Amino acid sequence: MTDSSAVESQPFSTRTLHLAFLLVCGCLLLLLGLADVGLTDRDEGSNAGAAREMLETGDWISPTLNYEPRYAKPAGTYWITAGIYALFGVNDFTARLQSAAFGLALLVLQYLFLHRLLGPALAFCGSLVLLLNVEFVGIHRMVLTDPALVFFTTLAAYGFWLGFCDSHRNPRFLWMFYLGMALGTLAKGPVGILIPLLGVVPHLTLTRQWKRYFAEGRPLLGWTVCVLIAAPWYLVMLSIHGADYVAAAQANTTGRFANPMEGHGGTLLFYVPVLLLGFFPWSGLLPAALWQTLKEWKSFRTGTTDPRGEDGLLLFCALWVSGIFLFFTISATRLPHYVLPLYPPAALLVAVLWSRFLKNAWPAGLTVSKRIVLVTGYLFSIALGSVPLIYANVRDQIAVDFPAAAKIGVGVTPIVLGVLVFLG
Repeated sequence: MTDSSAVESQPFSTRTLHLAFLLVCGCLLLLLGLADVGLTDRDEGSNAGAAREMLETGDWISPTLNYEPRYAKPAGTYWITAGIYALFGVNDFTARLQSAAFGLALLVLQYLFLHRLLGPALAFCGSLVLLLNVEFVGIHRMVLTDPALVFFTTLAAYGFWLGFCDSHRNPRFLWMFYLGMALGTLAKGPVGILIPLLGVVPHLTLTRQWKRYFAEGRPLLGWTVCVLIAAPWYLVMLSIHGADYVAAAQANTTGRFANPMEGHGGTLLFYVPVLLLGFFPWSGLLPAALWQTLKEWKSFRTGTTDPRGEDGLLLFCALWVSGIFLFFTISATRLPHYVLPLYPPAALLVAVLWSRFLKNAWPAGLTVSKRIVLVTGYLFSIALGSVPLIYANVRDQIAVDFPAAAKIGVGVTPIVLGVLVFLG
């Protein structure tokens, strides 16, 4: 673990240059041409429409869609988008602006967290890995609640590490933990609390730190603040809408976990191809990064490895990635963007693995990862090259559900990208 004082002594210009480069790249990928294609699916239309109606009706408590109650999501992201509408007008660009902004904010958070703990080089690398993958860019260019959720849950988890686990911990960062969960809950419901805990609970259990958490983690005050921030909106909704809201809230929380909703099911292997393609080109390195970390779990259990150092941070991230992946795997409702919260810790793990590889020989056990990278890359290049032909044959069918598809032509760009990926 890099000493925080040593990190802070790095030239300020280095950090500024890194952040400027990341933000320029982020703006190019997330903002450029953001409204070139109209809203593409039901979720985008519903989220954009609910925020528009909130601004139009002036009802900032009860979201509506087509002027009927919309209980599927909390009001948090609608508040932000409606505010953007009020400032800049209602259009496709402003509808998607919130998602892009949270993506840029997450990049900054990722860099600052890694810079404090691991130094500028790994911070830069880990932030680039987070930005330069397929799903991160795609999701942060859509009108979805997930970008806000991922930012706040990452803020919570990183705050927990800085405030409780780090060898140079500052207890004030614990407020990021509790505040992040509260705001995540207002963005997308109780999953805003669950996602950080999927890393925190296994880490406290494996490293036997529950007793210290109850003594030093400010649980009583912290959880009280979390509830005081998150609960009022839910209580007001309950008082206004009663049993109807309770039934809808249950259907969109435990109901989604227990039963497939809206046809979004799939097998237990659903998220394997999602991560292979969504986290590409880094997906082949992720299994190796997880294995290299988790295989040492006994040393943390017995106390022979300090859980507060760099290896402890890697363990925390590996447990968090695994927890998110396993939870959504066993959930009955499965969608590709559900696993987006694991991307920040996954990017950290891959960056550290890559850094160690550059300093030493290719670590034992990574042969399979090299093959995964190559095979996934070749398949991805073939898929890209086939896009124009496939799209030409299915565009009319797609246009039935997504009318914007009839106006879109993909050109030769996918073929060029496919050739570049294949040669790379």
